[in-house]
Amino acid sequence: AALPLVLLILVTLVYLSAPVTNGFSRWEEHQADAYGLRLTPAPCAAVASFVREERTDLIYPDPPGWMVWWFFNHPDQRERINFARQACLAVRPQ
Repeated sequence: AALPLVLLILVTLVYLSAPVTNGFSRWEEHQADAYGLRLTPAPCAAVASFVREERTDLIYPDPPGWMVWWFFNHPDQRERINFARQACLAVRPQ
């Protein structure tokens, strides 16, 4: 008889913990992007890749910050593009 209550509590806890778990996942994904950009001999290709991905996957380019904080488990696309641009400029100053 207590199963519905236990499930309701569990679902509520999972929902409320989403910002923490998604924040950790975003941090891991940012670290993976940084690692990949350090390894590649052509970090400028990442910029083109992220821009193409944004267009072909119909990614919303500028989501509200609260939405990124609560729901996104990857950095938003603008953040990834800007980070890749910084790496590109570090290799090839303009």
